[in-house]
Amino acid sequence: MRNQPSRQTTRPPPASRIARAWVGLALVIAAACDGVMAPASTLATRLSVSATVAADQSAPASRVDSWRVTISRAGGEILAEELGSVVQGEAQVTGEFSLLLEARCEVLSVLIELSASSQVWYSAEPEQEVCAGQANRLPVQTLDFVRPRPEFEPQSLRLNPRQDEQSSSSFRIRYAGADRLAWSASVSPGANWLTLPVASGEVTGGQPQDVAVDIDTSGLNPGSYSASITISAAGFPGPVGTVLVDITFRAAPRLVVTPSTLDFTAVVGTLPEGDNLTVSNAGAGVLAWTASADVNWLSFGPSSGAVGPGGSDDLSVDVVSLPGTPGTYQGQITVADPDAIDSPQTVDVTLELLERAAIALDRTSVSLSTPSGVSPPDETILLTNPGGLPLAWTASSDASWLTVSPTSGALDPGATAVPLTLAVSSTALRAGAYAGTVTVSDPEASNSPRSVVVALTVEPPVAPTLSALSASLRLLNDATCANSGSRFDISLDYDDPNGDVPVSGGRLQGTPLAFDWQFLPAGFSGGLQLDTDTSGDGFSGTLTFDLCVAFQVPENTGVRITYRLRDALTQWSAPVSIDIARPMGANAPPSGSGPGGVVGTGGVGTGVGTGDVGTGG
Repeated sequence: MRNQPSRQTTRPPPASRIARAWVGLALVIAAACDGVMAPASTLATRLSVSATVAADQSAPASRVDSWRVTISRAGGEILAEELGSVVQGEAQVTGEFSLLLEARCEVLSVLIELSASSQVWYSAEPEQEVCAGQANRLPVQTLDFVRPRPEFEPQSLRLNPRQDEQSSSSFRIRYAGADRLAWSASVSPGANWLTLPVASGEVTGGQPQDVAVDIDTSGLNPGSYSASITISAAGFPGPVGTVLVDITFRAAPRLVVTPSTLDFTAVVGTLPEGDNLTVSNAGAGVLAWTASADVNWLSFGPSSGAVGPGGSDDLSVDVVSLPGTPGTYQGQITVADPDAIDSPQTVDVTLELLERAAIALDRTSVSLSTPSGVSPPDETILLTNPGGLPLAWTASSDASWLTVSPTSGALDPGATAVPLTLAVSSTALRAGAYAGTVTVSDPEASNSPRSVVVALTVEPPVAPTLSALSASLRLLNDATCANSGSRFDISLDYDDPNGDVPVSGGRLQGTPLAFDWQFLPAGFSGGLQLDTDTSGDGFSGTLTFDLCVAFQVPENTGVRITYRLRDALTQWSAPVSIDIARPMGANAPPSGSGPGGVVGTGGVGTGVGTGDVGTGG
């Protein structure tokens, strides 16, 4: 059975005295422990325990939050152990432990610990002879600050930066404690060439932290420089470590490469002309440079050299092979000297590989059909140059009836397409099938020549047709007509698939319109050919003209007029007829003037027949 010890606590001093108490803080920690009842009460005793923190270690003590006292005998057997919380501002705590000894007197070990966040910061472990039957008091103990200190690796940095350039290094902070250690770092005064991008942080046990160190020698004269980085940590008095930084550099060459880009243009099958680079030393010392390329289609020489201050070397750069299909290719030349300022330097190289001039036609065949004696409308073919060089083209035809225009020209890559006009002259061709070829060529083009096949079908001639024949009375017994005949307006339509009805200037040419008349029920007949007005062309239109009809004897009730149309191939249309009834009051020819007849006055023509027929005008 363990005894329950008593714990005595004195009241803390007034608030004004609490702050001063931490300077020489005395923590008297008393705890009650259960003890085993001894067979003989003469072996029972009590031990008073107290501890203090050294004055120069009192600042971290303000963060202590718990205590532990462990009393044990040799061999590790624990006779008593107690722990508890530390009340901030508590100046003194006193108490006793009840113990049961195995002998009248024993030498015991007393471990006293103060912790923050479960990490022991202060401790002491004195030995004390404890005897039964008397009052035992452990002398006031001064606790040692035992919190794990952070470690630094390396503790010195010796660097050889290049002149007028920036470089960096780092050191590592390790901490073995169980809590989080807040740290901060500062650079010794006057070391403007040394900076810390991150000058504070937190580190935990098992998770070291690297601290970057940046060095900038811009504006410094060649030589050696030293500085220190001082690290402080929360809860530790004074600095916890120092990292020394030493740099040494000498006057260095400075690398300059011009130009910074090279551009080559090549046509498939032809290597481009070479170019040059210049490597210069704008600094001190000797520039020992080397050059390399990241593509195998580039070659240069020399590939290395040594240049004194103000000197330079020239490199010839050549494209020694073509990568493949047309397109744009990128490469890079790197010139370097590890001891030089502004090293390495890179030169971007662009190779544009172009196709040779090329011939592209929007059609490779044309099919035409035309009636015999008629030439079809012109056709247009578009010529483009999808290649990389100008196209110096010529065009020709292998058929006498087929022509192309223009016959030559120059066409830049990507320029507007050139229209090639294909004209067919088939008026002299007989009916049948014909074939011709238009060829476009350029000896320097990658795909020369290119052709367009023209298939022509000449159809047999077809005669024109007439339709929509109509007649209307304009004037009864017109005195201007021969024999005072009546004047009629005539209209009829025509169509000709061959398109060769002879028309020009809105009139028929020659006298291709023929008509015959026959008075009804019986009487004179005759014929006439006219070149009359038309509203159309050689393919179709409407013929309009007027006729003067002098009716014969009163017994005739009308006249039948039949029309035919001839085309340029002397093909006559099928006849069309119209019966014109004798108008009421239409007279017969005057006595002695002839029997009557029909005259076409809407055009110029000649008439033949057995009646009174004259020339129209």
